[in-house]
Amino acid sequence: MTLTTLTEHLNHPQFPSKVQVYIVPLKSGLVPRELTTGREGATHSPVFSPDGRWVAWAEMSEDGYESDRAVLVLYDLKTNKRWYLAQDWDRSVQSIE
Repeated sequence: MTLTTLTEHLNHPQFPSKVQVYIVPLKSGLVPRELTTGREGATHSPVFSPDGRWVAWAEMSEDGYESDRAVLVLYDLKTNKRWYLAQDWDRSVQSIE
């Protein structure tokens, strides 16, 4: 499995690009699965946990509000549940290691 982001460029200069996170099977014929909801703002920096169970990325809550803070999202690949961390921080998550 690998992670990728897909950017949807809208055909209007006022609208920002939407970026979703997908998990992509490396075997041919298997379908990529979107991990983001499609309702959030910009996302970036998706990474796997060392054991491969979790995916983390930075996400803004609202599309089109590029001054928003990015929070840390943890996604459990076994249960398909997500947690939002760092919501009370006064700064954005910049990178995930």
